[in-house]
Amino acid sequence: MKPVKKYKLRSSPGRYLTGRVNGDRQILMGVSCPDYEMHFFDSNGNHLNTETRKLTIPPPSRDGIYVFDSESQSNLASDVNKWCHELEFSDSPIEILRFESNDAYIEDLPSELMELEECPNNFTAEEREELLIWKSDWTESEYFAFWWGDELWIDRDGTVVSS
Repeated sequence: MKPVKKYKLRSSPGRYLTGRVNGDRQILMGVSCPDYEMHFFDSNGNHLNTETRKLTIPPPSRDGIYVFDSESQSNLASDVNKWCHELEFSDSPIEILRFESNDAYIEDLPSELMELEECPNNFTAEEREELLIWKSDWTESEYFAFWWGDELWIDRDGTVVSS
């Protein structure tokens, strides 16, 4: 039987935070405009639930895009500090199983390599050859893709290496 793969994530300030709350529960949390989303996991990495909290003062929206100016960032930091204290948050890497929500999910491959698997005819022979080499390197390096607002490439240590 193939072992269940866990994915390590570390906080990426300005994007999301990872750590432990109220003892042994793991948490992944960050802005999901116009709200703040918290994903809770047990100590084995199983996704338990998602909690959405309203920002006290949501960032302004311009043409449907939320803008975090210095005032909005200060308001966000105040909310996050309050919630971290309430949850007894301790920043640390987390190890979780694959999960999917409306705003966040994990994939073993980035979107371009997934497209190669699903629709190889979308690429020329030369492109396929290059992508297969990249896929081999990617898999060997134990990277994974994490979606939180956009696609982030994560190394085996849980650190964002590209976005």
